[in-house]
Amino acid sequence: MRTEKLLGIKGYVTNIPQEKLSNEQVIAYYQELWHVEQAFRMSKTDLQTRPIFHYAHDAIKAHVLLCFMALMIGKFLEIKTGLSLRRIRDILWNVHEVYIQDTLTGKHVTLRSNLDEFKKSNLSKVVLSH
Repeated sequence: MRTEKLLGIKGYVTNIPQEKLSNEQVIAYYQELWHVEQAFRMSKTDLQTRPIFHYAHDAIKAHVLLCFMALMIGKFLEIKTGLSLRRIRDILWNVHEVYIQDTLTGKHVTLRSNLDEFKKSNLSKVVLSH
């Protein structure tokens, strides 16, 4: 009987004093946890990251920074283009032609391939406007 009464009730435990974080804020933060879980799924699936074993402290920090930057750039592109990270990855992996102009020196560099799919996507508008 008691188990049935508690069915569907959630409890949240934190070590943060209520003066610093109200019960409502704890619940709100917990409900946003799915964003973190989504980021881990994205890094494992869409970005296809694999475990890399580092031993030097600086190498570990650099690896974590690169993974975090990849997630942030991916999320930025998802928001700006309305495309999924997997779709963005697929489009960018097919890009083999890039025109780069250094605005400081005026130097031009061209790498060639077919850019039709990239040009048709919302991704080109975001990437080329920044």
